[in-house]
Amino acid sequence: MEKLMQASLIGDVSALSNLLPNDPLFDQMVHPTITHTPLHVASLRGHSAFASEMLRLKPELSRTRNRDGYHPIHLASMWGHVDIVRELVATNKSLARLCDANGYTALHCAAANNQVEVLATLLKEGPKQLPRDVTKRGETVLHVALNNHMINATMYLIEHCKDILNVADGKGNTVLHCAVMVKQVQILNILLAEEEINKNPQNAYGLTPLDVIQQYPAGPDAADIIRCLIHAGCNNAAPQFIQPIISDTRTTTISPTHVQSTHTTLERFIKKLIPHDWNNDWVKGVQQTLMVIATIISASAFQAGLNPPKAPEYYDKTTFLQVVMLALIISTSMTVVILSGLPLKHRFPAWIL
Repeated sequence: MEKLMQASLIGDVSALSNLLPNDPLFDQMVHPTITHTPLHVASLRGHSAFASEMLRLKPELSRTRNRDGYHPIHLASMWGHVDIVRELVATNKSLARLCDANGYTALHCAAANNQVEVLATLLKEGPKQLPRDVTKRGETVLHVALNNHMINATMYLIEHCKDILNVADGKGNTVLHCAVMVKQVQILNILLAEEEINKNPQNAYGLTPLDVIQQYPAGPDAADIIRCLIHAGCNNAAPQFIQPIISDTRTTTISPTHVQSTHTTLERFIKKLIPHDWNNDWVKGVQQTLMVIATIISASAFQAGLNPPKAPEYYDKTTFLQVVMLALIISTSMTVVILSGLPLKHRFPAWIL
């Protein structure tokens, strides 16, 4: 097996023909615990002649996964080895729909690595339903290309896979949502120009693409994206979403509507803190009660000052007089504030009293 793996590393076809039939581990190459088969190695390194001969001698290796969950066609697609991809698909078209551990087909692998030529080969020679295959997260090949910022692959797929433009992923996001989230203005403009595109799809959270960018307007391209969406006729899913105004200087500004809305919200919050029964009758009752209390304190303090109680010699009369004077001053001040007509419904005078 070691010599066979060395031959696959360098693509030695002649060695393959001699080694494979005589290798005692020949029948164990399809075992699920094997790290790599020679076909995996050849597919990874692009040895098309070696891969072709290996397929002829042991075609079942094409369906064997390596330790990472990849089939040979996945590795060939990732690395852009078109000849090997074509050879594998020619052997059996269903190989193109084999999934790795994440549910990626060869088409997804090619899209994630910007392998446009492999995409073209798979779309032309693979099964017709291949573009509609989705990953474990419900992503189409377009989602995968765009989320990985593979611009060339995305543009090619938009042109050749128009029937999946409006397909949503597991979270309900279409490629239009994704273009907004990854802030790809170029791709966004291409998508909006397509007749087939749904401009107001709602994801699992009920958000349209316009809602998404308005909820998360960070980044230098946010203003351009909002402008493009509005110009193309995109709408919000519900009126409660904030409608930012985009200035001609390509900066996002806060609209007067948003300021007024914020002020109204703050006002409602403050009103909740203020008791609703804070009316004039209640205020008058409080004023009368405070007048009675102030009068009693004032009279008591005045009487105590005129006729101080008898006390032992060690008692400090100065301290007693200071307390009496303080009580008299406070009660008199309360009376003055109340009689001055200062409205008690304001929090500051109420707090003082």
